[in-house]
Amino acid sequence: MLSVVANTSTKRLIEVRDYLHLIQSVQPVVPVLRSDWIAAKGLFFVHLYSAYEFTVTTAFRTTLQVLGRSGLTLATCHPAFLSVALDAELRSVGQSGNKRCWEKRRVLFQGIKSNTPLQLNDSLLPTDGSHFRTKHLKCLWDTLCINAPVVPRPPLMGRIDELVENRNAVAHGRESAATVGGRYSVLDLQKRYDDVHEVCIHLVQVLAKYLKDRQYVA
Repeated sequence: MLSVVANTSTKRLIEVRDYLHLIQSVQPVVPVLRSDWIAAKGLFFVHLYSAYEFTVTTAFRTTLQVLGRSGLTLATCHPAFLSVALDAELRSVGQSGNKRCWEKRRVLFQGIKSNTPLQLNDSLLPTDGSHFRTKHLKCLWDTLCINAPVVPRPPLMGRIDELVENRNAVAHGRESAATVGGRYSVLDLQKRYDDVHEVCIHLVQVLAKYLKDRQYVA
């Protein structure tokens, strides 16, 4: 199923690449640059971010779908993964009053050694509040107990955080698209596209290997 995610992610990224080529094709040749062209460069970050967020979200949730059909049980999964596997129970404990709180806690922990196949909520997306920055990726990796790095090369950690910051600045109105776009050349944008593309490929490949090697089994 992750092959489907990989193909769809590639299609999204191709759309971004084509948009970048469009920006390049209308680059002004006169010294005074047009504001609409500069703004287009700023909007590039919104477009690239959407492909990146889609890849992260879909790949993680697809992984949960596969795990839900794998026969994985509470007794065999990694302890950290219990934060996902027992999501409904944990929410119930958190919402219970003082009278039932301890009873629900006991029931929860008594079931940890259960051999009943898990019923996973594949709409979950654990977060630490960093909203798709590298810290968020690390949160997802820690939840699944993945030891592989979240990005293929350390410098790409800064690239992802830059992407998120620029997208948020434009999308939330903190800065205009022209202000953000004015900080980058077309060559700068191409480099950022290549780097984010590399990250997206890496994320899907790591999750595919995680499933193939059954790394989720304790």
